Amino acid sequence: RAPHILYVIGEMPVDFEGVSIHGLQDVAKKDRAYTKRLIDKIIDEKKWFISNDSKGIDNEAFVYAINHKCKTIAFMCDKDIMDKAHDYKRQIKNGLLVLLSAVDPSRRFNITNCLDRNSYVCGLAKYQVIISSKINSGATWFTAMHNMHHNWTNTFVLNNDYPGNIRLLEMKTVPLYI
Repeated sequence: RAPHILYVIGEMPVDFEGVSIHGLQDVAKKDRAYTKRLIDKIIDEKKWFISNDSKGIDNEAFVYAINHKCKTIAFMCDKDIMDKAHDYKRQIKNGLLVLLSAVDPSRRFNITNCLDRNSYVCGLAKYQVIISSKINSGATWFTAMHNMHHNWTNTFVLNNDYPGNIRLLEMKTVPLYI
């Protein structure tokens, strides 16, 4: 189900290793700290952060990444791509940010586009890191399930007390300790 057309703002790298970070929309203080440490590691390892432009953990990671000169690819699913292009034109010009969309930027928001976008993020990332999740609830859980079914990328799950994380670890994902 790869898109036939990708809308790109910025210069797409030819060869890169990407890391996506996923989690709940409600961000606990400790999860914010873990996310920042992961972005720092991505910077140190000269990898790209692959953002899915969603609320919560991903937004925390995106803002921190942009403010710390982390190379970032943000996969968008609606017309916000033009607003982000305007807000981050300096980062795009300096080669630190690439905006992608499989949806025409003039089209209206559609929840199906978001589900597809999460699949494309997994396709771009070599590693998927899950900070927090709930069982059978939310985009993080369903993206992890799709990813594990299709084997798009390597899934690392933070070993913590979130019920979704505990269940994902029982399903033989790779535990991550910070």
